[in-house]
Amino acid sequence: MADLSITQVSKKYDITPDTLRYYERIGLIPEVPRRGNGNRYYNDGMQGWIEMIVCLRHSGVTVEALIDYAQMLK
Repeated sequence: MADLSITQVSKKYDITPDTLRYYERIGLIPEVPRRGNGNRYYNDGMQGWIEMIVCLRHSGVTVEALIDYAQMLK
């Protein structure tokens, strides 16, 4: 995989850029690295994390439960 922009990641996982920003803001995903121009980029590790979140959300896991899980991993 290659580094992807927020638009590319949102299309890849069929979620909105706003959802990705929300997940970052609430701590569900780690702080996303940014390029010199301020644009977010998602490396392989970030994409894998997002893929897991999307799968769990589709399985009915609540955002609150995912936040608890993410905090345990920190």
